[in-house]
Amino acid sequence: MTIEDFLIELAGDLLIHAWDLGEAIGMPVRFAPEVAAAVMETTVAPNKFMLSNHPLFTEPIDPPANADLQARLLALFGRSYAWRTAS
Repeated sequence: MTIEDFLIELAGDLLIHAWDLGEAIGMPVRFAPEVAAAVMETTVAPNKFMLSNHPLFTEPIDPPANADLQARLLALFGRSYAWRTAS
């Protein structure tokens, strides 16, 4: 893996975990559409098979049919906006 590829992967990881933290503390995080698209293109698309079969990642979930890019990206990492209402 090149340093550039590692940094791209790390940036995607940090983006998803920023959302996790925001949800945990009640501060919604909205990704810039171009950032979500870049993570989808550089991290998710080339590694989709690995993500779905890797023990460090939870299984993807099905987003709603009308989900925006951020919701679709989060769903690939097993995240859901429905967590907000869980108590």
